[in-house]
Amino acid sequence: MIETRGLRKSYRSREGRETKTVDAVRGVNLDVAEGEIFGFLGPNGAGKTTTLRMLATLIEPDGGQATVAGADLRKDPAEVRRRIGYVAQGGSTWDESTAREELVLQARLYG
Repeated sequence: MIETRGLRKSYRSREGRETKTVDAVRGVNLDVAEGEIFGFLGPNGAGKTTTLRMLATLIEPDGGQATVAGADLRKDPAEVRRRIGYVAQGGSTWDESTAREELVLQARLYG
């Protein structure tokens, strides 16, 4: 269902006049079978959210390979989006939104 090899993402950050590269995800390898329950744990700043955003095609990886639900993440992100659903833990427009309203909102935002 999810297979990754060497998945990577980095960002550039500025500290004063210096620009440096920060590795958010460094070579993640995953194998998650269909129907398997998988816990993705780690400390703050470990790259969990960045990895999930890459797998949901919300941000593009800098390197590595991945397939999600049989579709290649980098070659066919539209097919990945057709085959999965992703709703982040936070990010609702309104605190009082119902689960249904949140799903409809996310579906409209991400197609």
